[in-house]
Amino acid sequence: MKIDYAEKAKAVSLVAHGRDFDGDEQKWRDAYFHLLQWKMTWSLCYELDMNWSRKNGTFVRVVVKPDIAERLKEDMEEYGYRNISVDNITIELVSPRFDETVDEYYFDW
Repeated sequence: MKIDYAEKAKAVSLVAHGRDFDGDEQKWRDAYFHLLQWKMTWSLCYELDMNWSRKNGTFVRVVVKPDIAERLKEDMEEYGYRNISVDNITIELVSPRFDETVDEYYFDW
């Protein structure tokens, strides 16, 4: 794999834990799908993940451009997310080029 393009960018990470969520399990799922629609419609998120950790349980993490972070935080609070942690981060945007197929690269076939 070769990198055709790489650029560092400023971003904001927003993390909300399930234990702080204002609502039941169904409302949690609905809120996540609102975020997913938000991402898929406007393509403003660098990253959107729902995950789990032993220490903190279920959480949602969204990484966005700094200029939309406050608006997203407000939307998340409307959906029921509480105690959202907001951190300024640096990410790297890359455009890889594979000389072989992706399967050959990852699975060495």
